[in-house]
Amino acid sequence: MRHAAVLLWAVLAALPSSGCLFFPLGGRPTAAPGGGPSPIGKGLRDFRVAFHCHSHLSHDSKVPFEKILAAAKKLGFNAVVMNDHYESGNISRSWRGLRDGVLFVPGVEIRPDALPNKKARGGLLVFGIEGDFDKNRTRTELLPELRAKGAVAAAGHCEELEGLDRYPFEAFEVYNLHAQFEAASILEIALTGILLGADPFFECHVRPLKPVLDAYDAQLLAGKRLAPLGGHDSHENVKLLGITIGTYPELLRLFSNHVLAPQLDEPSILEAVRKGRTYLSFDFLGDAIGFRMGYGPPDAAPDSLAILGDEAVFKSDSVLAVDAPAEGQIRIFRNGVVWRIGEGKSVRGPLPGPGIYRAEVHRHAADGLWRLWIFSAPIYVMGREGG
Repeated sequence: MRHAAVLLWAVLAALPSSGCLFFPLGGRPTAAPGGGPSPIGKGLRDFRVAFHCHSHLSHDSKVPFEKILAAAKKLGFNAVVMNDHYESGNISRSWRGLRDGVLFVPGVEIRPDALPNKKARGGLLVFGIEGDFDKNRTRTELLPELRAKGAVAAAGHCEELEGLDRYPFEAFEVYNLHAQFEAASILEIALTGILLGADPFFECHVRPLKPVLDAYDAQLLAGKRLAPLGGHDSHENVKLLGITIGTYPELLRLFSNHVLAPQLDEPSILEAVRKGRTYLSFDFLGDAIGFRMGYGPPDAAPDSLAILGDEAVFKSDSVLAVDAPAEGQIRIFRNGVVWRIGEGKSVRGPLPGPGIYRAEVHRHAADGLWRLWIFSAPIYVMGREGG
């Protein structure tokens, strides 16, 4: 993969300057195990999910499922969504269901249809697939059929995916770790590799790309309902002097997809993603479990509020409430534009009118800069009462 080549080249370039590059290896846990009750209520639990993962079933990875399971358990993940490169028979060979308390959901990563006079760019991430399919069929025909059989389709590698409107997506990869390294300069990678250990090295390169976030907002404004997801894109395929760099523990610890579902099984997780009941957290900045966002009357019980992914009717006496588990800078977006900024653990108040509202929470990182910590799915506040 391009990322593997870039990272390996930078590491090799830096090696003569440092005899301890990337040692000791990383993988320190950053968040508590998921699966507890969500403060959002409604009988939902907050499951931590790894998304866009590759195993030995992909041509560019040799990672056995047992190793993925061990990393997920060590870091407190409840589920792993696989997106192996597709070959006939991969779905039946993939792990499915609970394995030692961790749910595995099989899926694939396939290329989109090529546009006229252009190479196919980006990725289509489809998971919850039941069986084989004809990989030579056009994706515009294939995706609706897979969705009709219960699978979920997500736009992947959105920094380069073109023609988003061609496909019936239900989710959007707002962050991809490989894309991050491709956007960084080789010099920057080499210098940070010399100066930092494995965990700080990967942390300093986690900087979500604004064009991708803008593309997500543009899709929402175009009328799509999309759950935001972060792709680990883990392969464990970069080696230096026999040592693997970018292991599953090193990469999974960086961020989590929080999926709010009533129970830990494949149908519940898939349905929660379809409903947009997700938020993404960069866990090296802090454990995000406990985050919530709701809209409704100011004295309403949590179970009666509109929550992530819901549609609600605008009412002048209703309020939007965002609560974070720790202090930060809370930014409320309306139709893709920052509407309100507050500092602390909560922001609440009436809205100026209908719109698509989502939240971001930023925290100070070790470098003193504000870094994105939590990225929420939106609440769709539509129309007016009686309108």
